[in-house]
Amino acid sequence: MPCDTKCFLLGVETTVNLGEYIKSLPRDQRSAERARIAQACGVTESAVRHWCNGHRSISVDNAKTVVGLLEGKVTILGLLPGLSGVI
Repeated sequence: MPCDTKCFLLGVETTVNLGEYIKSLPRDQRSAERARIAQACGVTESAVRHWCNGHRSISVDNAKTVVGLLEGKVTILGLLPGLSGVI
């Protein structure tokens, strides 16, 4: 399990990052999902790809948009792991 994924046995907290979510999709759906996220955030699909790969950080506003768009399939802590000590 990747180090930024925390799963507690009782289901108290599960964090899933954007890259893990995209990789969980069938290959033929990944580009369309990145495009949908990009459109919702007002960024390019390339920016979303950078977020997925960890090459660039996502803003708090865009993280909130992604969490809402994906209806909990990713978490705010999965998108912004630096907040784990704050939240």
